[in-house]
Amino acid sequence: MENLIQAMQRPEFYPHKVIVPIEEIITHISHVILTGDFAYKLKRHVDLDFLDFHTVKQRKYFCFEELRLNERLSKDLYLEVLPIYNSPEKGYILGETKEKLEPVEWAIKMRQFPQSDLFSNLIKENKLEVGQLEKLGKTLATFHQNAATDEEISHFGEASKYLEIIDQNEDTTRGYVGEHLSSKDYQEIFKFQKKFVEDNRSYFKERQIHEKIRECHGDLHLENVVLFRGEPLPFDCIEFNKSFKFIDCFYDTAFLFMDLLKNEKQDLAYSFLNSYLENTGDYYGGVLLNFFTSLRAYIRGKVCCFKLDSCHADQKDKLKEDAALFFKQAAKFAHVQPGKVLCFSGVSGSGKSSIAKKLSRAVGAIHIRSDVVRKYLGGVPLDQKGPDTLYTGEMTRRTYDVLIKKALILTHHGLNVILDAKFDQKEIRDELILHSQERGLTLGWIKCEAPMDVLKQRLKSRVGDVSDADADLLKSQLEHFEKFDQEEGLLRLDTSGKNQLEQALEFWKNL
Repeated sequence: MENLIQAMQRPEFYPHKVIVPIEEIITHISHVILTGDFAYKLKRHVDLDFLDFHTVKQRKYFCFEELRLNERLSKDLYLEVLPIYNSPEKGYILGETKEKLEPVEWAIKMRQFPQSDLFSNLIKENKLEVGQLEKLGKTLATFHQNAATDEEISHFGEASKYLEIIDQNEDTTRGYVGEHLSSKDYQEIFKFQKKFVEDNRSYFKERQIHEKIRECHGDLHLENVVLFRGEPLPFDCIEFNKSFKFIDCFYDTAFLFMDLLKNEKQDLAYSFLNSYLENTGDYYGGVLLNFFTSLRAYIRGKVCCFKLDSCHADQKDKLKEDAALFFKQAAKFAHVQPGKVLCFSGVSGSGKSSIAKKLSRAVGAIHIRSDVVRKYLGGVPLDQKGPDTLYTGEMTRRTYDVLIKKALILTHHGLNVILDAKFDQKEIRDELILHSQERGLTLGWIKCEAPMDVLKQRLKSRVGDVSDADADLLKSQLEHFEKFDQEEGLLRLDTSGKNQLEQALEFWKNL
């Protein structure tokens, strides 16, 4: 392998122009050769607990698997798999040859991109934007909805599989207690994770029944997303281990969510998560969020500890710091307290969705819009206008029932929830108040208001929104809106004024 790598660092090895010096990136399982326009990725000759690349046949198979799997998300990045031959006369040859030779190696040809465009580097420079994470959430939602699933894949979502992961984590990290994590955190993390699995066995079964276990990315953290041609592009899907890639879609999603939070970017984390939820409708997956986030964080902490045993001296401090941060993250999500519910109310165009969306990022909350819930119930794509049957009294009642149910379930599992709907009927508001009182939940209301001319102008200029409401509905909505008869726990917010988000944030803090 060493001789081949040396050959690949010479310009004459390639049939195209290269930038000298040719660079190499080495990971624990790959060599990546950077030539300028293209990168070539080779599997290292390793046989580890979780993969086996020790024969040419296996490396060929996994090169083609990596190409197949990554074409689902990053087809513009992954180009082809090429054989490499070793000719007695010519030496190493990249690509097909007329000589009767057997390949000695296989390489994945990819488009090269600047390392500065990796999300892991962009986040350090504060160059990641909310819109990019919302796009990524939508991309991942589409990917998961189209990802393969079958009986074999679904089997990996059984509760017993999570217990195996937890037990392995507990056994392999016991020696790091006292150095990289406290004994208290170690005990509380595993107590929470084991209890969660035991208490929710039936829910894990439901996830299997509803085909939420799929052939996912498997390694979706910030180092495996790049801003490519202006678009967020996940790459480097797991190809070598079924248990790493045959997972719950929400487990896949929780990895990036956790990594964003570890980097203290709550606004980006919830932008990504809420975009994903809106585009999948998988709000009940939020039941698993704290568990999956804790589990993902612990595994990352464990990997950092493992790397400490073989890293260069100048890498140790960073790995120790990261390990401690990941373990703290795992402990944080193991301490689950009931969440808050905040309801944004108002007629169409009152600005409730805009403020609710911004507030959800600021406080770390799941944002659920009645317009989204209604369309999922009616089987109507979010970007299409719904038929009249979508807006009957019966459908409206169903929409609020589901909206309230989601809020109660998610808050029970420790998530803050922002509900975004007209809430124009006193009966529905009173019902939610009663449920909250029975459960001891914190509940608040923000009534969004604006002058009529502002409401009309907003609706006339609205484009690309999931809501089907227009200016013609305003008069009817205002006439039928039943007034709030309580002021306690209520903020009346003029959304045509200034400091709207600041007012909403202060109200949230004082709930």
